[in-house]
Amino acid sequence: MPPSAALWRFVVASLGFIAAMVTSLAVVFLAISLKPTLNLAAGDVKPAVDGALAGLGEASLLFPILIRGVWPLWLVLIMAGEFLRLRALAAPLFGFPALAAAAVLTTIETPPGDLLRVLAAAGLVAGFVHWLIAGRGAGISMRSGQDSSEGGPRPPHA
Repeated sequence: MPPSAALWRFVVASLGFIAAMVTSLAVVFLAISLKPTLNLAAGDVKPAVDGALAGLGEASLLFPILIRGVWPLWLVLIMAGEFLRLRALAAPLFGFPALAAAAVLTTIETPPGDLLRVLAAAGLVAGFVHWLIAGRGAGISMRSGQDSSEGGPRPPHA
C-alpha cells in the first residue's frame, strides 16, 4: 500500500472512530432520556422530571464504562481491523457490541440487564456508523479497470 493510501486509511479510520464515539454517546443519551417513556408502557408511571433526574445516576455509571472500557477496546478492534484489512460489515457490527458487553461484564459483577442492552445497542449502531465511514469502500482500492496515474479506465490491451 502506498504511503498516501496508508495515511488516508489512518485519517478515515480515525474519523470513523470519532463518529462511532459520538454515535454511542447519542444512543446512550437517547436511551436514558427515553427510559421513563419506556417504563410508562410497562405500567410503572413516573413523572418525566423524576425520570430525567434518575437518568443522571445511570449516566454517571455508563460514561466511565464508555471512556475507560468500551472506547479503548473499540480502538484496539479498529487498529487490528486496519492491520488485518478486515473492512467487512461483520467486524464492527458484531465486534463493537461484543466488546461493549465484555467491558460491562468485567467492570460490574452483576450488571443490570438495561445497562447491557443500552451499551450493546450503542455498540451496534456505532459499529454500523464506523463501517459506513471507514468500511470497505473508504478509498484505498481502485476499480479493476482504473489506472492510478491517469484516473480513467485503462485500455484493454495495456
